[in-house]
Amino acid sequence: MQLFFGITYLLFFAGVVIASLFIVFHLSRYSLNRRLAAGMTSLFVIVTAILLWSNSALFFSLPLETLLLPVNF
Repeated sequence: MQLFFGITYLLFFAGVVIASLFIVFHLSRYSLNRRLAAGMTSLFVIVTAILLWSNSALFFSLPLETLLLPVNF
């Protein structure tokens, strides 16, 4: 089950990175003001990196081996 969650999270992480690259490309390429584009791109990259780091830290702290054990009532 850990392998399933690991692969699923890897696909999610790769999708977020690809979407972020798409956004960075469009922020830098199609901005009217280059100075503002550099600032917004930098802000976006920093915030995205922080969010991805915190998401990864929280995911890897989950006890996946006991997450789906049957519960007896």
